[in-house]
Amino acid sequence: MCLALLLAIPARSLSDIGLSTVANDPRPSASFSAQKKSQCIPVNTPPGFPDLRPCIWPDLLRLVTNGNVGQAPSALPTEVEVESVTVDIRWRMFTPQHVLLHHDQKTVLRFRNHDTELHTVVAKELFFGVDLNVGGNGAPEFGPEGLKRVIIPPEGLIEIQFTPSRTGTFSYLCDMPGHDMQAVILVE
Repeated sequence: MCLALLLAIPARSLSDIGLSTVANDPRPSASFSAQKKSQCIPVNTPPGFPDLRPCIWPDLLRLVTNGNVGQAPSALPTEVEVESVTVDIRWRMFTPQHVLLHHDQKTVLRFRNHDTELHTVVAKELFFGVDLNVGGNGAPEFGPEGLKRVIIPPEGLIEIQFTPSRTGTFSYLCDMPGHDMQAVILVE
């Protein structure tokens, strides 16, 4: 594929377009020459192509990148910082017992079940009316108000991606029979 692409484009050297090999050279670039030049192929090309010459990869890279080799791209989209919190479930306890999240900040909240029994995460008030994605190997249950609970299998993991829309203190629990597990999420 590389050979086909390179054969379709006439080879140009830096001198053909008025560039030097020095980064940030102030010389203006000229337009491409209309002369027919030999095609560019990799150095290890089999014999039988007498009019083809080996590529000079740094020069080719400069041509492909418009001379911006070694410079940071100028128009990359900015990344949104994601808050990531993991709550471990072990010995019928949520650890940590208190989690701090931030209002209007994209969040990934993970619950990892290290026990050998099923657990649930029930936090109705936190997820009321919030757009979210639930991933992992748990089983989410939804109702008219949104996410009701997620059942997490033994050695399982769930991942809830959302943006907290309200501030406050939100309790959550495991509602499996006999499990007395509760913890708190604080959104500031």
